[in-house]
Amino acid sequence: MATNTMTTAADLRMTSILSQEINLLLRDTSNLRNTGYIQYLGSINNLGTDSIKFRKVGLMGRDSFESRTEVQAASDVTIADEQVTVQVSRYSLRYDYSDILALTAFGNSPYEIDPFNLAASIGESYNTLFAELTAAAAAAASSTTTTTGTTMSVSTFFEAVYSLEQADSFRGAPGPFYACMHPKSLSELQASLRAEQNNIISQMVATEEMIKAKGLGYVGKLFGVDVYRSSHIASDGTDYDNWMADAGALGYADGVPQIIGAPEIMEMDKVVCELDRDAATATTSIVGHSYLACSIIDQARIVGMLAVD
Repeated sequence: MATNTMTTAADLRMTSILSQEINLLLRDTSNLRNTGYIQYLGSINNLGTDSIKFRKVGLMGRDSFESRTEVQAASDVTIADEQVTVQVSRYSLRYDYSDILALTAFGNSPYEIDPFNLAASIGESYNTLFAELTAAAAAAASSTTTTTGTTMSVSTFFEAVYSLEQADSFRGAPGPFYACMHPKSLSELQASLRAEQNNIISQMVATEEMIKAKGLGYVGKLFGVDVYRSSHIASDGTDYDNWMADAGALGYADGVPQIIGAPEIMEMDKVVCELDRDAATATTSIVGHSYLACSIIDQARIVGMLAVD
């Protein structure tokens, strides 16, 4: 006697059915933009140029007095000055979707494919872009600790602190300091902390209140240094370019596009999204545009903490 099963009655059954819920895949949109550690250099909107020149001058106590006799003439001191030019670049993110994909949306999940969800996603991706550009800029730090291929440790962390305290002919970066590290390097630092015998050394602890105040990615304070994690730390295939710095080390400039002629636009913070329709293929495009640049503006205030990839 034959037994009717899912296999024999395959034409009458589905192999699976969609859940009405959709969970987000893991993402890392944490960045340092609103922490106070990255200087905002301005917007290029209506400036007549795509570049902003950041000026530095050695005033307010950088130079010391010189000893002179009663009628000896004072000598002229040249005021130290420098400048860094930050050029803003264009970035874009585009999603295309078909009518059938949109009209067959299932359930009531807030993450189904529609213009508003895609625009919101593009807006969040700006935070990812900011983290990537910040890490790429920090990788150009001229001063680094340890040597290539070294595991992150308490010693490396201390070496970075010492380097900043001795910066610019021992004038020292004023602080407060912060560090940004790849999760792998951070776990190595935590392992090194556990191996320490000195009971003065404590683990990094970030409470919910601290994370709300310091921002996503904040993991705690270590030896007076605010520590952040980021999966976007630059790597040359051998080492992660973690860094430690103070608030005067890095700066960014941006621009917000002023789109004319698009059938519909949606503004998402510093990103502007526009819709484009291709009737022949029955597809809709959501395109986000942003203009951004990040750069080291004072090499004396930042030090790279190399750690093996």
